[in-house]
Amino acid sequence: MEWLVVVIFANMMDGVYIFTDPVFETRPECMSTLLDPEHIKNYTAKIAIEFGRPMDIMAVNCLQVDEIQRIFESVYSDNPEEIEI
Repeated sequence: MEWLVVVIFANMMDGVYIFTDPVFETRPECMSTLLDPEHIKNYTAKIAIEFGRPMDIMAVNCLQVDEIQRIFESVYSDNPEEIEI
C-alpha cells in the first residue's frame, strides 16, 4: 500500500496539498519524515515554491492513496473528473 504526506492549511480556502513524491510503503516510514528537520525543510520549501509564499499549516498526516481517493470521491461526487491524485 502506498502512503503520501497530506498537508491541511490553516486557511481552509487554501485547502490541502498532497505530496506525490516521495511515496512510502508504510505509515511509520512516512510519519518519520514528518519529524525529521531535513524533510520538514524540504516539505515547506516545496509548498512555498508551489504557492509562491510560505503557508500557514494546520495539520500534516500520512494517508493511504486509496483513502485519499475515497475522501476526494465523497467530496467531489458531483464532478468525479476533478479528482486526480
